[in-house]
Amino acid sequence: MASARQPTHHLLKFPLLSRAELDNSPSRKDGVSQEMEERRRSHTAQHLKRVAFDLHMGIDTWAIAMTLYNRFYARKSMKKNHTFIVAAACLFLAGKVNDRPRHHSKVANVLLARWYGKENPQLQRLAAGAPTVDGAAVRNMPPAQLAEARAFWENMYATVLEAERSLLYTLGFDFNIDVLHTHLARLLKRPRFKSMGLGATTQAASDFQQYAVSFANDIYVKDGTLLLEWPLEKLAIAVYYMIFKGLKANNIKHIPTPPATSSGTPWYVEEGLTTEEIAALTSRLTSKLYGSGKKKEADGAARQGAAAAAAARGSRPAASAATAGGAASTMMLGACVPFFLPFFLL
Repeated sequence: MASARQPTHHLLKFPLLSRAELDNSPSRKDGVSQEMEERRRSHTAQHLKRVAFDLHMGIDTWAIAMTLYNRFYARKSMKKNHTFIVAAACLFLAGKVNDRPRHHSKVANVLLARWYGKENPQLQRLAAGAPTVDGAAVRNMPPAQLAEARAFWENMYATVLEAERSLLYTLGFDFNIDVLHTHLARLLKRPRFKSMGLGATTQAASDFQQYAVSFANDIYVKDGTLLLEWPLEKLAIAVYYMIFKGLKANNIKHIPTPPATSSGTPWYVEEGLTTEEIAALTSRLTSKLYGSGKKKEADGAARQGAAAAAAARGSRPAASAATAGGAASTMMLGACVPFFLPFFLL
């Protein structure tokens, strides 16, 4: 079987990034530790996933939102751009990109409750004067409290729209966003996996597909920057490899695994991964997703894959000139957040 066709990365506005570029992010330069940056990315992924579910936007819309979020913070600092506001803007924009739009105020309201908790006393106080509350219900509120609440909601909604503008400029108006789930589904149609019945409607096929979706979701939550380093078609093959490896290790026999090839070449090589790439990705996925969680192990796995990822990227373009306009927009975003979110934590 011929190797998978290499993607034309030079056509993409937002290039794949190296590990060094991600390690030297704007957030790091502003004093945000790697551990804190990773925690915020994971925190956002978990909350946006729940909100996308609550608003019936689909797992693919969530994945697009996280791609926007992770790309944005590869270019901008978390210290200067409030992560909640950017997260709300990402899901709002992702809904429009994926033809599942939701009003920006609805996205912000639902995310706010998820992010800070419905029982947050300050949030409850502000919610009492939200624009969605019936006029009769706020009649007895002290005028100063009502004015404060109305100003809060109006400014939050306006700032989410401002953050969307910043996203557009920073990411070069690139709406051609692919997600890992799509590539996992495409693999099912390849002759090897089609002959194994993995794309069928059997229980075995359904279980395999669920494993694949769960694996992809874990990557977006626990190691989102991996998706900025590697071509998604290569990551999809690595996910299949990890699933087959897990099936054998756990003696799960009702789901078929790839038989030996006639040439003796590993099946993943025939599908488009080198032995170096599969080793790097296996190490990275194991340590980041299902390992002990020790930072040293994760860092080692990340650096082990750097050379292989660089080879997988091929030639990379310079950043789009359209991103230049993002600087001014981001400055405005950073300036207005403290005005109405004094009690929020990043």
